[in-house]
Formats: sequence, structure tokens, C-alpha cells
Amino acid sequence: MKKGLCIAGLFLLAMILVACGEDGPKNSGGNDSGESNGDSEQVDVGDAEELYEANCASCHGEDLSGENGPSLEAIGDEMSKDEILEQIEEGGDGMPPELIEGEDADTVAEWLAEMN
Repeated sequence: MKKGLCIAGLFLLAMILVACGEDGPKNSGGNDSGESNGDSEQVDVGDAEELYEANCASCHGEDLSGENGPSLEAIGDEMSKDEILEQIEEGGDGMPPELIEGEDADTVAEWLAEMN
């Protein structure tokens, strides 16, 4: 039963991400506070989700709702991409630093910044 709910939640999350992906690049320009990585590259949602699953889901939940760590469902409303990246790199508040590094950390931070 629990596995079925997990699968249903992942399907729902995927549907939401697909729906949000249509207007994503135009909306993401609103956070101009220091985000000069304006390569306008779209986040590869599949890569970001895989990285999240492998490194973050055990604490933040497979559906971003939080388990041992806080919910990330609307983290984009609370933090910019750069702030999320800093949290990933430096850790804090119970989160270990550098669970994801380099380009992978940047990919996940950009993906999470779109969560609102």
C-alpha cells in the first residue's frame, strides 16, 4: 500500500513538473538578485530528479514533502537558486555539507528553485 502511494505521488509530481516546464524559463528570470548564471539553459528535470532521489529523498521525502528534513515543496518561494546552492554546499541546520557537488549541485539547486 505504501509503495502504491509512493508511486502515485511520484506520478503526480512528474505531471506537475511537466505542466510547469512549459512556462519555466520565462518565470525563472524573476529572481535577478545575484543570479548571473544566465546561460538560459533549462534544467534537465530527469537528471535533477535522479540526483535528488539519490542524495536528498531519504531526508526530504521522495515527493519533497519532508521526512527527517524539511519539506522542499515550495522552497523556490523561500530561497533563490544561489541560496539553495549555498545550503547544499555548506550544509547547516542538520544537513551535512557537500552531499552533491559541482555541476550536480547547481542542477539540483536550479530545479529546486523552481518549486513554488
